[in-house]
Amino acid sequence: MREQQNVSGLLCTGCGVCAGLCPERAITIVANPQGRFMAHVNADRCRRCAQCLHVCSGYQGDWDRLNLALFGKIPEDQYLGHYRGCYKGYALDPQLRFQASSGGAVTALAGGLLESGYIQGALVTRVTPGGTNLVESILAESVQEIQQAKTSKYQMAPMDSVLRRLRTFPGRVAVVGLPCQITALRKATMIDGFYEEKIAVLFSLFCGRCPNRLASGYFFKEAHINMARLASFTYRGEGWPGKTIASTIDGETRSFPHLQTWENIFGLDLFTPPACLCCFEFSGEFSDISFGSDWLSNPEPGQQGKSLLLTRSERGADILRHAVSARWLVVEKISADQLKDKYMATLIQHKHHFYLYCRWLAKCPPNGRSQGSPRLSPWDYLVGAGRLVIVQLGKIGLTRAISLAIHSSWIGRIIRKVKRFLVGAMVRWVKRH
Repeated sequence: MREQQNVSGLLCTGCGVCAGLCPERAITIVANPQGRFMAHVNADRCRRCAQCLHVCSGYQGDWDRLNLALFGKIPEDQYLGHYRGCYKGYALDPQLRFQASSGGAVTALAGGLLESGYIQGALVTRVTPGGTNLVESILAESVQEIQQAKTSKYQMAPMDSVLRRLRTFPGRVAVVGLPCQITALRKATMIDGFYEEKIAVLFSLFCGRCPNRLASGYFFKEAHINMARLASFTYRGEGWPGKTIASTIDGETRSFPHLQTWENIFGLDLFTPPACLCCFEFSGEFSDISFGSDWLSNPEPGQQGKSLLLTRSERGADILRHAVSARWLVVEKISADQLKDKYMATLIQHKHHFYLYCRWLAKCPPNGRSQGSPRLSPWDYLVGAGRLVIVQLGKIGLTRAISLAIHSSWIGRIIRKVKRFLVGAMVRWVKRH
């Protein structure tokens, strides 16, 4: 069955949108032994409507057609997609700004829209210590619930259950999600009028990769923290660039610098799902507003951070103007070239996949600017791939690499990396042709 093969294959991100929209409830999201959330199709209940394929962000799609329907034109910027304005800013609430991952802009904006009555709820993601999954999607109906969902989460939270709840929810909602989730929901609004009416605005977070569940488990193992006794957990918060903070029911609190936990655990290729290496998006090109961390200003550690914002639709631009006039946010306009220069390595990785990413590592000068698309020789590929390996080993050391290999079944993952490379090249070819 084509639907089952695609939805349950390497291209599945586990976002849960297909399961939430399935009219027969034939799809469930389950966690596999490799730590990935996967869509499982009940063949007996499936009536082959292919709606799951139509909304899937990993399956091939006509992105030009989607851009034309949404924005009325093909994007001129191949890396950031269509946008109306590029800004950096922060929430005017100093406590929220300090506790958030960067400037607290998306939390302040969602909370302000709820208080003003523009929306009646928000689909957000929060950490739930003691729950079945450490991270879960919820339908927040108060500003307090929205603020509980602030800060980054380095684990996928499927949306299937909250999307089903929307069917009986009496109001419109904002959705805060990763690019893969937002793309799937945007496609859903275009094939089902219910979601077009129910979803008032889509907010996307920048996403370089979303680690699988094993990454969080490995963090707690290395930190010698018993997850069963976890009282609260923050992947990233409290100033810039933030800390990873874990508190237990015994009253013990431990914190680690964000850059340390990201480089040593959450940002490693070992915990990156296959779909992330086939993902063409970084900045949420089909959202109304995209949000990311401002690594351009680079403030001193412990100081207040800022958020990056890309307004894409007319609706998003209007909402941002209202947020500034209502004093929810402070923003200043910046050049999109500044953003691209800082994020160029990640943007190239997403737009050209792992193959061209290796080429960029081998050919790109130190200033981070791409020098076009030179022809790749076997030597170029080996140099680029070698640099990736050296960088990873340099971050964690040989001893930790062996520990990670045991924890992550490294040999099996090497085999899967080869498969990911081949699938990524194939998917890119299909999307182009």
